[in-house]
Amino acid sequence: MELRYVPASTAAPVFVAAGTDVSATFDTTLVIPVPAGTAQDDVMIASIGYQYSYETLTPPAGWTLLRQIYNNDVSSNYGKNALAVYWRVASSSEPASYTWTISGHEYAGSIQSFRGVNTTTPIDIEAGQTQPTGTSFATPSISTTLPNVLLVASHTFASADTWTPPSGMTETVDIASDPVPNVFSQSIEESYVVQSAIGSTGAKTATTNSGASYADLGNTHLLALVPSAITTLGSGTASIANTGSVTAVTTNFATTGVTFGTGDRLVLKVTAPEDANNCNVQLSYDGASVASRLVTATIVPEGVVGLLLLAPALPMAARWWKRRRP
Repeated sequence: MELRYVPASTAAPVFVAAGTDVSATFDTTLVIPVPAGTAQDDVMIASIGYQYSYETLTPPAGWTLLRQIYNNDVSSNYGKNALAVYWRVASSSEPASYTWTISGHEYAGSIQSFRGVNTTTPIDIEAGQTQPTGTSFATPSISTTLPNVLLVASHTFASADTWTPPSGMTETVDIASDPVPNVFSQSIEESYVVQSAIGSTGAKTATTNSGASYADLGNTHLLALVPSAITTLGSGTASIANTGSVTAVTTNFATTGVTFGTGDRLVLKVTAPEDANNCNVQLSYDGASVASRLVTATIVPEGVVGLLLLAPALPMAARWWKRRRP
């Protein structure tokens, strides 16, 4: 669990720039320029689309893998492709480019830089999924737990088609590895939009400019970047043995001090493990007599991220959101 401070004046992160690179057939490296204007503490998101039946992807040092999605829903190796998404906080002395090593075949990739992102916990929530053949490729819908996040969508598939970004989103990248669509091509689409309210994002659907063949499978990803003004005051964990009965566990963690302004909030984010043996997680607010404690009450299904929003000072009423991941 994490206790976060959310100022009322929290501003959403902003897009800085993007750098891109695509392969020629059987290249072994993807050299992506660091986006122009990238400054220290900008958060960089790298998205690589590639045909994984032939390729092993090795990232450069210093990049954290967020998710890797594989689509192999064809009998032939042609068209089997993957999407890998990484993040990194920019240092004061970034190189001109970063190199991903690939064992050969087709790929397209980008690095996007964003400013005003929390550098400790930059990702609020993220998810990805595979897509069948067609002309419309949808991301999963995710449920944000913080206000004014920046949604970043990635779409890739095994074709050199161009893209139309999801409705309401701003396109930053639209590239392909070959000038002519064929089963050895790979294209990638990147876009973003601010989501000011907490809750479901809905699926973000990008479309391609032509019909797809059996080989034109795709993968999509959606993430939410946390504004830099939102800070983590403290965190802790609780472990409950699966005894078949209700068990109460007390967890204490230290927090830093904060002075609240009008409209500021505390957010307690509770993450339940994706484990059938540990899925009965409960949470509630004790009440005015015990203002500093949170104990059990609302049932949270397996694999759920919970969100408890408190008013500027305790004790206050609380609201509980819950979501179930696929």
